[in-house]
Amino acid sequence: QIMKHYSVLHSNTDVVSNFLQYDSDGNIIGLSTRDEDMIHMYNKAEVISRKNNSTNNNKRKNVILLGDSLGDLDMAAGVTNPDTVLTIGFLNKNIETSLPTYQDSFDIVLVDDQTMDVPNTIISDILAKATSA
Repeated sequence: QIMKHYSVLHSNTDVVSNFLQYDSDGNIIGLSTRDEDMIHMYNKAEVISRKNNSTNNNKRKNVILLGDSLGDLDMAAGVTNPDTVLTIGFLNKNIETSLPTYQDSFDIVLVDDQTMDVPNTIISDILAKATSA
């Protein structure tokens, strides 16, 4: 929904995620998925690979990977021969002890930042450069 709100969800964009399920009053009542399985830290690369093989996405070569755990870095393994993988880590707990490891592992580390401002700015800049070229 947030990608629709910011007009960055395009026909060539796929979101691999669990989605919130709401009741008629708008209260969150659980999770729903667009795939058969609940996506979790240990099967993300498999779900991405399965999704890529079932669509035309297997020709894509650029990835922006967002994660809040080191295990999320394996998600890019589901993309066949990527040219560019930009990893953005959200570090929200155990900041002092985890920061050095996150900095060594992710390209960008956002500390205690629950917004999508940085990813949205990156995507907006890419789109602006693509349309001006």
